[in-house]
Parts: sequence; structure tokens; C-alpha cells
Amino acid sequence: MTEISELARRWARYPIAWEPKVSKDGALMAWTWTGITETGNVWLAPTDGSAPPKRVTDEAEHTYVRSFSPDGKRLLLAQSEGASEHDQLILLDLESGARRELTPKQDDHYIYGGAFTPDGAAILYIASYDDVTRSAIEGQRIYRHDLASGRRTCLSAAESLDERGVELSADGRYALYHRHEHQAGGSQIWLLDLATGEDREILNVGDGLKAYGHWLDQDRVLVWAESDTHDRVGVLSLPDLHLRWLVDDPRRSVDAALPGHDGRSVALMDFRDGALQASVLALADGGETPLRSTAGSLLPVEQLPGGAWIAELYSSHGPHDFVRLDPQSGRLDVLSRTRDHLPDPAMAFTAAKPYRWRSTDGMEIAGWLYEPAGESRGLLAHVHGGPTWH
Repeated sequence: MTEISELARRWARYPIAWEPKVSKDGALMAWTWTGITETGNVWLAPTDGSAPPKRVTDEAEHTYVRSFSPDGKRLLLAQSEGASEHDQLILLDLESGARRELTPKQDDHYIYGGAFTPDGAAILYIASYDDVTRSAIEGQRIYRHDLASGRRTCLSAAESLDERGVELSADGRYALYHRHEHQAGGSQIWLLDLATGEDREILNVGDGLKAYGHWLDQDRVLVWAESDTHDRVGVLSLPDLHLRWLVDDPRRSVDAALPGHDGRSVALMDFRDGALQASVLALADGGETPLRSTAGSLLPVEQLPGGAWIAELYSSHGPHDFVRLDPQSGRLDVLSRTRDHLPDPAMAFTAAKPYRWRSTDGMEIAGWLYEPAGESRGLLAHVHGGPTWH
């Protein structure tokens, strides 16, 4: 086997994690690992670090986690043939291993999300398919899918399609979702009342600007939104739609925000000089506490009921891992134990060095440089982000 062939083999077997999800009680987390097996399969691990992760699927196609059932005993999975992204939904019983196909295999439309109702009896999801005409559409429908009967009911129709799915309020009455009703580059936050059928836009920060929302608690929505000059984070109160900005600073580049478990804090993700800086913002007093680890950068996934955070730990010194971080004590427990699944557990990693250069307009660009151990045979440049992503 040539050196390049061996490198390609190792690269193909390198474990990459996708779509982490945490159970409602915070006891379990699940994600998809590609590389370890021929296709991406789902793995499950306790969030206290008491046991290594175990594989719970053995599928011929890539399979991804959409959500846990409220009792944590079932997983809603998505799978498509040939990674076409034309998904079907599958229900997996974690105790028995029983697998049930909820939607048929298909190749002409998209299905996004999959939120369980609080009683676990049904799921809500978005599909670019109309049950009346029995055809794929350019817009979207929100369906309620009864798990006992298999019957699904259309709750909302829109001319645009959004891939973020639906989030249900804690009591299951309201569905939070997004549309792109004005310009393709913009997004608006919508609220669907499942009791009355009222379906309305609750936030539009500009027809060409993006706004995304997550439930903070029953009466408040955490908002991440663009402005003409920078990104902002705020809280939208219901039902009066009062919007209070928590972070509105042109000097910051807030890439995302996540609600805390108890509605009293939010996790912020800033990129500063090309590196992720995560922090927790207390809503009561505005105090901000960095989420740090000497082992690498931390990308928050979800806060647990006790206050600890599940995060993705990454650096150029080793493989990515899911960890549990206690902000009070600083204790960090590795949950995924990725190194145990490397194609070569002793494989070495090259540390990245900060590298800066100036663009044609004089702006300084932040990047990272990986230098070879021996003589360089050329430069490989990987460019990502930028104006084309908007």
C-alpha cells in the first residue's frame, strides 16, 4: 500500500461526530459517528461519563438523530438512500432495539426536524410535500404525525422551506419555526398555536436579514439575529413581542446562542481572531463567564438540569470529543472517548499555528497554518465562510 493510499484509508476511517442530541432528563446523549463503520451509525453514552459509548444502530445507510422521546426510551432517526438527504423517519426503541419506519423511503422531497409532543404520542416535522396533491413542493408543510395510528395532519403551510425544523413549547401548545417569506437570504420567526390554529410571524428584523429563535422558557424566545453591521442576541417576550437585546456590540462576532436549561442563562459563541470563545451569559445581571478548558476549544451543545454543559471539545492536538463540563468546579469528563476509535490510537496530530495576512482591501484575515514535519511539498489552502455563505 502506498503512502497516499494508507493516508486515504486512515482519513476515511477517522471518526467524525454529527448531530448530537441530549435526552430531556439529561441522562443520555446520542450522536452519529461516520468513519468507524462503513456508514454513519448512532452511538449512545451516559452524560455522567460512567460508561463508554455504545453503538445502537447497524444500518446500510447513514443514519442521524433527530430527537429523544420525552421519556428518553426512544430515538427519532432520519435516513436517506445514498445520502441523498431525501430522508425517511425511523423510530428506534432503545430497550428492545425494535425499529419502526414512520415515513416511507422516498427520493423527491425533504423532511426536517422531528419534535415529540410532551406526551410522546406524536411528532411534528417539516416536509416539502403536500398530502393533498401527493406531490413534492417548493414550500413546506408542518405535519403532526400520530405514532399509534400513523395518521398525519397538516398544521401549517408556507411558500418557503426552512431546514431548522420545529421546536415545541414546554406545554406543547406552541410550535416555533422559521420562514423565508420575503428574500431568500432572510429568515423570520413564526409561532403556530396548536390549540387555535393561529399562525403568525413574531419577528422580522429585515426582509434580507436572518433571525433564528429557540425557546428560553414557556413565555420567552431566545433570538439570534443579523443587523446591517453585526449579529445580535436578545430575548423576545410573549405575548406582547417585546424584544430586549442582550448583546448588541459591533465589535463582537456572535455566531450562535443556546438557551440554558432553566431559562436563566444563555451560551454565546463568539469567534475572535479565528478562534471560538464560548461563554455563559446570566440574564439576571448580564454577567458573562467564559467556558474554557486547557484541553482545547469548547462548543456548547446543551445544558443539563444540574447546570453542567455538554460540549464538543476540539483542538489541533487531538480528536474531537463530547465532554461534560461543570462550570462551578471546572471538572471535565470525556464522554465519547474518540481516541479509542481512531484507526491508529497512536496517530500523531500536527498543532496549528495562528497565521495572519491582509486582504486586498487591507483587512487582516485570521487563519491557521499546519506545517509538515519534513520538507514542504507545497501549500494546501482551505477557504471557508465568507460572503458566499450569506
